[in-house]
Amino acid sequence: MRTLRLLLPILVLLMSGAAFAQSPGNLSGTVTSDEGNALAGVSVTLTGPGVSETRRTNDSGQFRFLGVTPGDYQLGAKLSGYSDVTVPGAIKAGQNTIDIKIAPGLHLRNE
Repeated sequence: MRTLRLLLPILVLLMSGAAFAQSPGNLSGTVTSDEGNALAGVSVTLTGPGVSETRRTNDSGQFRFLGVTPGDYQLGAKLSGYSDVTVPGAIKAGQNTIDIKIAPGLHLRNE
């Protein structure tokens, strides 16, 4: 019984440390044009270790991914009329912010 009383606090500390190490992260950001205007309806894709999720930006150009496992990811942004952009992003436990700037794409006309 005495051994159990000694081991119990150690087990609790070990388990809480393991839970902290696995804490998920949240990622948010804003997609803007190269002129600084917020862009609505941008398809933002988060790709990384075993995951590929897509969200659309709201009217303020904001996006959010919740409960992301910490690690290295790629964040892609696509909107018709603009060049596709991919940026790297390291997600850590807690709140993470990555803002993306995209430029209008080249439009070649047939003349």
